[in-house]
Amino acid sequence: MIEVKQLSKKIGSQTVLNALSFKVQLGRILGLLGPNGAGKTSTLRYLSGYYEWEDSAQLMLNGVDVSAFSMSLKQSIGYCPEQAPVYPDMTVTEYLNFCAALKKMSSQVIEQSVQEMINVFQIEPVLNARIETLSKGTQQRVALAQTFLHSPQIVLLDEPLTGLDPAQVHRFRTFLKRYAVNAYVVFSSHQLHELEESCDDVVIIKEGTCVIQTTLDEIKSKHSSLEQFWLSV
Repeated sequence: MIEVKQLSKKIGSQTVLNALSFKVQLGRILGLLGPNGAGKTSTLRYLSGYYEWEDSAQLMLNGVDVSAFSMSLKQSIGYCPEQAPVYPDMTVTEYLNFCAALKKMSSQVIEQSVQEMINVFQIEPVLNARIETLSKGTQQRVALAQTFLHSPQIVLLDEPLTGLDPAQVHRFRTFLKRYAVNAYVVFSSHQLHELEESCDDVVIIKEGTCVIQTTLDEIKSKHSSLEQFWLSV
C-alpha cells in the first residue's frame, strides 16, 4: 500500500495542499477527483518526485517512508502529466528510445519494450513521423507509451484521455485495468464517467484537502452515478 500523510504546499500566501492524506491500494485504480485548482496536479507532481517533500509530510510504501525518493523509487514510477511530455522535433521512434535510455533500461529489453508499447497504443503507422506533425490524440498515445515503457510499479496519470477517440479510450481502459493488477495507479480526470468506468476507489479533493476516500462499489450502492455523488459532497 502507498500512503500519503499530511502533504501540504503553499505558493506565496495561497495554500495549494492542506494536510492531504489518502491511500493507494495495490491492484486497485484510484481516481483523483476535484474542481479546478483543488490540488490534483500538485499531488501527482509530489508523487512523481517532481516536488521535494517537506519534513512534515510522509510518503509511505508498504510501511516504509520513501519521501526522500531514492533513484530506485523514481525508476519505478511512470508519470504522464496533463500536457504530453514529448519533444516535437523528434520522431516517435527517436523519442521512445530516448525515454528508454533516460529510464536506464538495459539494451536487452529496450527493443522488446518499445515494440510492446507500439502495439498497445497502436502507433506503428507514425513511428517515423516527427511528433510536431501528429494530432493531439496521437501525441497523447505516444506520451502514454513512454509512461508504461519501463513497466513501472507506480503509475500516475493526469488527464490521460485527452484527445483520445472512444475506441482508443476503450482500449486504454482495458489495458490499464489489466496492468493495474500488479501496480499502484492514480488516475486524475475531470471526466466523471471515465473515472466511473476506470477506477476502483475515489479520493475527492477540495481546497487541497481530502474530503472523502471511498470505493466505487460503495458509491454505487447509495447513488445512481459518480456525478450524483460528486454533487452531494
